[in-house]
Amino acid sequence: MDNFCNKCGNKLPTESLFCNKCGNKVNLELHRNEIIDVVEPQDRLISNKKVIKKSTISKLGLKSSKIENKIISSQKSASTNKSTSIIQDTNILRFMEFVECPVGTFVMGSPAPDGSLAGSGGELGRSNNESQFSVTISKPFMIGKFQVTQKQYEEIVGVNPAYFKDPNNPVEGVSWFDAKMFCEKMTNRFGNALLSGYRFDLPSEAQWEYACRAGTTSSLNNGFEISSENGYCPYLDELGWCAFNSHGKIHPVGQKQPNAWGIYDMHGNVF
Repeated sequence: MDNFCNKCGNKLPTESLFCNKCGNKVNLELHRNEIIDVVEPQDRLISNKKVIKKSTISKLGLKSSKIENKIISSQKSASTNKSTSIIQDTNILRFMEFVECPVGTFVMGSPAPDGSLAGSGGELGRSNNESQFSVTISKPFMIGKFQVTQKQYEEIVGVNPAYFKDPNNPVEGVSWFDAKMFCEKMTNRFGNALLSGYRFDLPSEAQWEYACRAGTTSSLNNGFEISSENGYCPYLDELGWCAFNSHGKIHPVGQKQPNAWGIYDMHGNVF
């Protein structure tokens, strides 16, 4: 089946994440997995984050292929009354840090002009085909505290494809297939350190937005709305690197303010 950009109508290459004509983010159904329960409507998963980075491998998550094994360290085992963590061997944390994302329900998508931002014309950057709906994350997961760095990528894959070379910079210049290969190699190397049934994978769009919001309902995860779609936004400046503060280059991970769950660079560093 052909895939077309919902913004400019351009025909897209198979399994493309972003339109090669206008740069619009494309929603791929293959990013969904069994832990996402869309309440309504069930045919759309569209993010409201219009000022975010667009790196294919910006965040790495831990997912379970077995529903009965979805337990994180904040949960208690009914039989032992002890915490059971996804990460069984903490040596992995010396290589990559993760943040726990608990179960919960949130409103996904951008508010329309008649929605929560009444009188403002809706959220800046909102497309006409977006809508808000409730999504339940029924099982917990873990997500990378930082974007995957060039040092981490090179150690696992053996090459560094990035243009802005720096071991602490997020890796860029990778395809979706490269990102999936990285995840598979991570599972092969560190899989034994995880709770049975878990693997390394890319977050779905719903998981990503849930982790980015960290309980907030505003456009930005610091509680503020976007003040300018095409100009300087002071509220975005404290969260991420963008055209108005990056000086046209990528920066080392974790230099901006994290969200309430301690996750960094969710609002910008790699475009």
